[in-house]
Amino acid sequence: MPQYHFHVHDGRSESDPETVMLTDQSVAKVMAVTLAGEILQSEANRIVDSRNWSLEVTDDAGLALYRIEMRLSCPNESARDIDQALQTLVA
Repeated sequence: MPQYHFHVHDGRSESDPETVMLTDQSVAKVMAVTLAGEILQSEANRIVDSRNWSLEVTDDAGLALYRIEMRLSCPNESARDIDQALQTLVA
């Protein structure tokens, strides 16, 4: 059975040392979306601080198969206003 890894990147990149055995890449893709949703919900305060967040699925050889990316931005505000908005969300 194929083996997959799910790596979270949020400014403190965390490699997944554990291998997950799944039947195929389509199952790995669905698991990535499910896992991303769970992480975004349970770790929202920490993720808001990083502004950029992604979850990458690799095969056992390290080949990247899928990547889910989230970026928090405020396109109509200055960098200072973004920082103030982030502090309000975390508080």
